[in-house]
Amino acid sequence: MNHKIYFNAAQHKYYDSFNNPFVSVTTTISKYHEHFDTEKMAKVCYLSGLKGNPKYRGKTIADIKAEWKKRNLNSLAKGTEDHDYLETAVKGSGNYYRGTRHLESKQLYTIEDVLQDETLGVLDLNSLELLEVKELYPYIYRTFELLVANGWRILSEVAVFSLEYLISGLIDILAIKGREFKILDWKTNNDTIMFDAGYWEHDKDYNITGYKRTYKNLLPPLNHLAHSVGIEYTLQLSTYALLAEAFGLTCTGILLYHIRKFSYTELHDHLLQNPTWSGKRQLDTYKIDYLKNDVKLMLTHQIQARQVDIGHKLKFGL
Repeated sequence: MNHKIYFNAAQHKYYDSFNNPFVSVTTTISKYHEHFDTEKMAKVCYLSGLKGNPKYRGKTIADIKAEWKKRNLNSLAKGTEDHDYLETAVKGSGNYYRGTRHLESKQLYTIEDVLQDETLGVLDLNSLELLEVKELYPYIYRTFELLVANGWRILSEVAVFSLEYLISGLIDILAIKGREFKILDWKTNNDTIMFDAGYWEHDKDYNITGYKRTYKNLLPPLNHLAHSVGIEYTLQLSTYALLAEAFGLTCTGILLYHIRKFSYTELHDHLLQNPTWSGKRQLDTYKIDYLKNDVKLMLTHQIQARQVDIGHKLKFGL
């Protein structure tokens, strides 16, 4: 019998039929880097404004914090729009809503379900085209087209989990063929994803002025890895891969698609190869390294940090 995993979106919490809580993959990774101190940095920016920095001149600490919050909310709203559109399109074109069993409220499809029900993820490209994925995101559609032609099933929002580590997460796109799988993930960050430690600097109108390198690393035992957005995403997707492999599968590739808010530029490789994509939303692609050993190190450290054998803490309704 498959283990049922549920997700409370409002609280961003995973749990199973016996109410065992699962920590999300992103929450786990967040424990290994320093967090942005809003209060401290707002004060620093306020003082720089007093000294003549045009970006913050005349602004109070409250003004600066409110400006940051508004920008983050706007960015999140736009990113959610893209993410939800693609997720719904793939689900509607791949039997997600017509699976062989009816999902309970908040229940997720898991790797176990995908292996058991081979009707899941048989993607209908005509349906996907009617939903304008080809028109709006041509590179993503072409990727799906190539995968389908080579016999891969494609599913959106598949849960991976571990009873040993009590951790869970959702794969944006899982492509599976036999016992092999690929992970495709999309991000909607405003700025280019960097893998070196640092952050993007902006002027008062939020135009990019440069990338400030900090040379900071993650916290032990991952302190050999750079503290960067790109590395955090790499760890996230690598953790998904390791959790999926625990079910007897083999990961053969991890791709990250960065959906930009602007159209292709003339010099972009995608446009040079596909001139008809002019005016379409730009998409940057990254082939992600599978940091399998680093993920194992992180998960082992999490168990040691809890100082309990969580396997003996699980409830199974007996």
